Amino acid sequence: MSSRRAEQTATRLLDGRVLITGGTDGSDHVLSSTELFDPKTGRFIRGPAMSAARLDQTATLLADGRVLVAGGFGQLGQALRSLASAEIFDPTTNSWLNAAPMSVPRARQTATLLEGGRVLVVGGYSAGKPGKLGGFVTLAEIYDPLANRWSATNPMGTGGRQGHTATLLSDHRVLVAGGEGGLGSNPSAEVYDESTNSWSFIHFLLAPHVGHTATTLLDGRVLIVGGAGSISPTLNEPAGLATAELYDPPADRWKLLAPMHSTRDHHTATLLRDGRVLVVGGSFTSTPLPEVYDVRSDKWASVPGASVDRFSHTATLLDDGRVLVAGGYTSASTASSWLYDPTGSPAIGPGRFSPPGLPLLVAAGMAALLLLAWRKPSLIRLPRLAARPRGDEWIDP
Repeated sequence: MSSRRAEQTATRLLDGRVLITGGTDGSDHVLSSTELFDPKTGRFIRGPAMSAARLDQTATLLADGRVLVAGGFGQLGQALRSLASAEIFDPTTNSWLNAAPMSVPRARQTATLLEGGRVLVVGGYSAGKPGKLGGFVTLAEIYDPLANRWSATNPMGTGGRQGHTATLLSDHRVLVAGGEGGLGSNPSAEVYDESTNSWSFIHFLLAPHVGHTATTLLDGRVLIVGGAGSISPTLNEPAGLATAELYDPPADRWKLLAPMHSTRDHHTATLLRDGRVLVVGGSFTSTPLPEVYDVRSDKWASVPGASVDRFSHTATLLDDGRVLVAGGYTSASTASSWLYDPTGSPAIGPGRFSPPGLPLLVAAGMAALLLLAWRKPSLIRLPRLAARPRGDEWIDP
């Protein structure tokens, strides 16, 4: 990418491009810049800047193809401050338009596109005036793009949350699970029903999760993976989890699954076209190798080769089935990105990662080599062709 970024957003647009917004460069600078990734060229180009610098904001693709960006932290360090402002990116004009602000400043919230086209925003952390402690946001509110207006939902059953997940179910309800509040990790879960504007509790998670992922599978069940769980008695900080569990909405039941090979927190989980789930990165990891989960066999397979060692990055499913992994923290924020191709391996393999644009570079290099060989054949000595490498290998950029 053109900038180092972590805690940014990535949204696939209707034309297949990916919009990257905000984040931090790892030096306490919050970014207002954006960029667009084009899968056809494998390149990032600079996009128009937002009206406000943001990290830990939400970005939601609206039904009309525009993108709603809301909240986030506008400042870091001693002057930590949450934002209530929102703005909308229009890809047809390549420009930003200010939207009505939320009722409450918040960052690290969730935003879910509802069936009718409105957006449900839940939880988050509100840091107000410098020197004053913030708190977890208890208010959930809904944005109506047609009216450019926010309205509060009926009260949630629990207090505020951050580090939770919000997932649209096949019956159009929204599952809000886990996170942390005033008493630490929260194993509770509840659902929002837009038709009745009401919240109701469901069965608790089998383990508390903060900074986990929630992925809707092809059959409508929801896969919860990793995050931080119990508090470490020695380090007095959350301990990473390798735990995975599955929620069945019709039965209102959680099921414990096979654990990952590594503990992970602030990782990504992406549903692939064939129904498997790709999990990449995370903090508190015992191994940085990505893993692929197959729900049919309840098994995890590590993606062999070089590691993708990062957290608070983004992972976006592209129209052609590949996954763009971008940014995040390593020792600092990184501008690097990878493309994962789930079809680039033998049938039993989990897939293949490569840097964006590599096929274009290879093609260009081969063309130049052939042209040189035609003009100056004496300068070119072709080596014996080696065996074709396995498709599940990593390519170091």
